[in-house]
Amino acid sequence: RYLEDDLTIRPAQRGEPAESGINAPVTPGDLVVADGGRVEIALADGSVVWLEEDTVVEFTTLADQAARFEKTTLLGLQSGLVQIDAVDPDPRDKAFRIDTEAGSVYLVSGGSYRIEVEGRVTSVAVHRGSAELSGDRGSVLVRSGHRSSVRPGEAPAVPETFNIRRLDD
Repeated sequence: RYLEDDLTIRPAQRGEPAESGINAPVTPGDLVVADGGRVEIALADGSVVWLEEDTVVEFTTLADQAARFEKTTLLGLQSGLVQIDAVDPDPRDKAFRIDTEAGSVYLVSGGSYRIEVEGRVTSVAVHRGSAELSGDRGSVLVRSGHRSSVRPGEAPAVPETFNIRRLDD
């Protein structure tokens, strides 16, 4: 829906990477690279995903609006930062998950989430809603106004509060 600078999509069908523009389709299995600017992607279930510049995400599976064909939205965040405004799961068995090298983030409810991979550390900040951050040695529930992080092979940090009014660009 929005594009600032360049966007590259490597199609799931192992096609050649190609620069893309506004309203370019993203399908399950596509690797999306926000090369130099920000990107806004609207999903069929009503959720919106923003990619910060220099972010690489694989859209592994995508839930359809009524969860008739696919119930899970699964993103593989390789590097960078995503902001997700997720809709409440309906039906109840619908799932939204973001996998990284260090762990997985399960969006437990609809809300607004910021997930970042910096080096080998994955962090999640919940502006609204709740998410579960799991690592190799356990998981924590992160609620509105809290954030946590995890490194590969470790347990996630105890969630701490943060000021949600101090938003970055």
